[in-house]
Amino acid sequence: MNSFPLKCRTFFAALLWLGASAVCSAQSQTETLSENFESWDGTAADWLPEGWTEINTNAEQAAMEEGRFTWHVATKRQGQTIPAPVEGSKFAIVYYAYATIGESKKEDLAQDEWLVSPVFTAGEEAKLTFQHGYSPLYLFDLNNENIDWGTWTFTNSKPSTTLKVMARETGGEWTELYDVFNEWKDYGLKDLFDNYSESSYHFTELSLEQFVGKSMQIAFRFVGKYGNTMEIDAVRVTGKQGSAAGIGKISAAAPEVAVHDGSIVVRGHAGGVTVYDESGRQIASVQSPGAVTIPVPAGHTYLYIVKPEGKPAIKVRP
Repeated sequence: MNSFPLKCRTFFAALLWLGASAVCSAQSQTETLSENFESWDGTAADWLPEGWTEINTNAEQAAMEEGRFTWHVATKRQGQTIPAPVEGSKFAIVYYAYATIGESKKEDLAQDEWLVSPVFTAGEEAKLTFQHGYSPLYLFDLNNENIDWGTWTFTNSKPSTTLKVMARETGGEWTELYDVFNEWKDYGLKDLFDNYSESSYHFTELSLEQFVGKSMQIAFRFVGKYGNTMEIDAVRVTGKQGSAAGIGKISAAAPEVAVHDGSIVVRGHAGGVTVYDESGRQIASVQSPGAVTIPVPAGHTYLYIVKPEGKPAIKVRP
């Protein structure tokens, strides 16, 4: 987290102590979206964080198994082969769908499930990063008609269930930014079986520069059939805010944030406030009626990241 320029940090901290929130230079990276799904209470079924929504193409199927066949937040259960979350103990997950026919036969079901972000504004050089848990092998349709098992080769290399990242201006049409299958489509069957069958997290970074200055949303689209479970964690959108000429200008719309006597003080904001430490671990999440004091754990941390709901994240030093 040392990318915050020293000059900008110094000026920023000074303005905060004066009771104002600074817009630093275009060199300062600001998080406009940050979600690691840690605010789930551990019990509510088919739960999503505030502002996140689902698009279910089959409502009846989405209601099966307490919502397991569409996006929801969960923890890793004992004995599961899926990877542990990257941050904290929770992640967004969708299981591959099936129906039980008769007493034991399972039939795979087609899915098209969307996890849609809150609205945010893309800054200069905006980029989306996230951690994606999946097995590369099971991105491929492994039905017998697509494989020559004698030579361990594909006769027809095609996707089963993939993850697509979609984006749009608020209220506009969705555009596909990314399809994870394209990263693996040229791999051979034996290589996939020998080296890429286990599920693990893969870091992904995508440019959002085509949306700079625009109000927008992104969505994770789990689409296909004969696939495997996938997870999403540590979703972030960052970008450069302001310009070099804007150093020291006061943002009237920004909340006031300061660190005082072991607490973070937030003024001028009504709504949720989430606080992270320098590693990205959530350490507090509260509702502010307009002003709130948030005690933070004792310890040595380089900075805190304060995320008022609907506003850019603000970095402050203790």
